[in-house]
Amino acid sequence: MPRGTNYIARRICIYWGRRKLSCRGDSLREIRTSVDVLKEEKQGSKTNVRVLEELREKVVSLDAEVDAGRRGRDAWANNNIAAAGVNLTKKIEVDVRG
Repeated sequence: MPRGTNYIARRICIYWGRRKLSCRGDSLREIRTSVDVLKEEKQGSKTNVRVLEELREKVVSLDAEVDAGRRGRDAWANNNIAAAGVNLTKKIEVDVRG
């Protein structure tokens, strides 16, 4: 019993429809994979930013400690120089002719 053209046309439509859906499914899977990769990269970037902020805070704290140490050293040196009565503005002449 020969099949009619209507049956063949329906079978062709079903075949191409399934193929089209299969291609769309593949595309959606690739997009989903890309989205997952981007989410992982975003999470890694957030972690890096958090670490960077912590390091930045530590640098600011250490800079403040260094500045305080310098001020303390300068104050100590000024007090010792004043106590010893040393005049730092006095010119010292050196005879290099030998």
